[in-house]
Amino acid sequence: MRTVAKPVSNAVKSAVKSHPAFRAIAVGGARLHSRTNARWDRLVRRRPTMDKKGNPIQRRELTENEAIDLAADIIGEGFLL
Repeated sequence: MRTVAKPVSNAVKSAVKSHPAFRAIAVGGARLHSRTNARWDRLVRRRPTMDKKGNPIQRRELTENEAIDLAADIIGEGFLL
């Protein structure tokens, strides 16, 4: 089953990376995922919000390429499931 699904998953990933409408949706979704994951780290896992010097830890926003790669991976793995 995985042997058949993996090439289809790779095709879906490449389609997401190249199609402009999918790119716009994927960037927003991946950035939302990243922000939610950062909140999860702070609230549930009790990760620190301040560094050792007392300065707040700044979380940077994903770049467009990072967001597209993350979204393509999420969509591809979702297809495999």
